[in-house]
Amino acid sequence: ETRFLSNKHGPCPLCGGTNGCVPAAGGSFDMPCWCSTVTIDPDALARVPEAERNCSCLCRSCATGTHDEGEPR
Repeated sequence: ETRFLSNKHGPCPLCGGTNGCVPAAGGSFDMPCWCSTVTIDPDALARVPEAERNCSCLCRSCATGTHDEGEPR
């Protein structure tokens, strides 16, 4: 059974950069994504605004805790 994403491919809710989410871009969870192969930083998840939780994808650098606040998006 194919599951489809209900919301559009949007920016990372923490830095505003491109999140690189393959399933969101393709509209289906039946596609592999980079996030299934990394450890997501719990501190990053805690910083996601309540309204964006469970409906937005973090970018790789925010998700892994490697995003430099001074780095361009």
